[in-house]
Amino acid sequence: MLGGRGAAVSYLMRRTRKALAGWVDSLQGRSENPPLQPWRPWGDPRTVSITPAGMVLGNDGGWFQPNPDGGIGYEHMPLTPNWEFEFTRALASYTQDGRFVVYIDRNWTAGGSAAATRYQTYLELERDTDEKENDDGTTTRTVRRRVQLFLREKGAWFIAGSFGATLDNGQWSKPIAVRVRVYRDRVVIVWIDGTRYLFGDITDARYNFTGGQRSANFTQQSGPVVTLTNFATRDVAGLRSNWISHFYDDFNRPDTTTVGNGWQNAGGEYGIYSGALSMQSPFLPPGDGFRRAWRGPAPSENIRVEVTFGGGTSKPEDLASAFVVVRANSAMSSGLAFRIQKQQITLMRITGVPTSSGALLELIGQRIPYILDNPMKLAFHVDGDLAWVDRIDGGRNECLFWCDGVAGQVLADQRYYGAIHQRFAFTNPAPFNDFRVLNAA
Repeated sequence: MLGGRGAAVSYLMRRTRKALAGWVDSLQGRSENPPLQPWRPWGDPRTVSITPAGMVLGNDGGWFQPNPDGGIGYEHMPLTPNWEFEFTRALASYTQDGRFVVYIDRNWTAGGSAAATRYQTYLELERDTDEKENDDGTTTRTVRRRVQLFLREKGAWFIAGSFGATLDNGQWSKPIAVRVRVYRDRVVIVWIDGTRYLFGDITDARYNFTGGQRSANFTQQSGPVVTLTNFATRDVAGLRSNWISHFYDDFNRPDTTTVGNGWQNAGGEYGIYSGALSMQSPFLPPGDGFRRAWRGPAPSENIRVEVTFGGGTSKPEDLASAFVVVRANSAMSSGLAFRIQKQQITLMRITGVPTSSGALLELIGQRIPYILDNPMKLAFHVDGDLAWVDRIDGGRNECLFWCDGVAGQVLADQRYYGAIHQRFAFTNPAPFNDFRVLNAA
């Protein structure tokens, strides 16, 4: 533990080969006007102070309230591409419209917004009321409460990209705990009161974060006074990137309903077809239903599976789903399965031999911002308590899905892996043109 000025505390922790730095400040129990280092106001500082109840942005009785041209930043920032910050935000009034913004950028204390980068990424919490007069003379009043992440070129009016979600009145009308985590300086996840609301990979490199560009710059641009407490910023462990190849199958064998090469498989009209793990053609009734292929065990339950779509008889579809299975038992009656649809990936728990949808329990799904197709290549990961999916064809490393909380879903010693293919409504699911298994190094 390292010392800090006032109530701000810093620390340096080493649990892996990389040291993780962090800073914590409750922002309570003291008075500072103006705030002392490592907090520094930027722009017009008249409406920023620290009180025993927390850091105040806005001046309820002031002539210049709110203050769109001033805010405050924290001088210290994380050191690695994997980091997060968090705070609790309270409002003087929860029924008044307002706009609270956190610019995730350079530290603006060196020169206010003039110190900003050209390509800005910022988090916004906003309440907005729209009133519309109807033909009969009545008025329809619509209140929107939103948490949004915006990408915008400095000085431009248009937004280059955004991720957003809505909050209901109960979620908005109380102090809320906000946590923002970043992996690889580009994959952003936002929690409100412990519930994940936003996820997105900033694929435009101009808006990615870098060293010296991981600061939280707070401002209340309109609306009621904001009080901030429980601030922290820290490095976090990154998504594993070191993997060792364990098994590979390109399925380049004659068409057969026996997959071979150590695989077990079950279900009719299924196996190798046109150099892929696929449904076969033609189809004899009853064709709809679940098929599966599995093998193992792998050396570790922490696993990466790379799959290329293509060959066989189809491509990613909406209702007919393909699944990549990890952490399964030898009977494939328990495990985790990534469900692949044309524009969605869903993590599911296998609760019985997967001969029907009743044996698959949905845990969390993530919409994909484009349509999956042949011959895209995805990498499916489960490592400790985390699961994520990257698109890796064409030199990409784009994160399409991320979640935590997977460690307790199945037994830790389950190390089988495989595939499930669900034919539905006379439509075949995506075939796997190849299948590679890697384990944690």
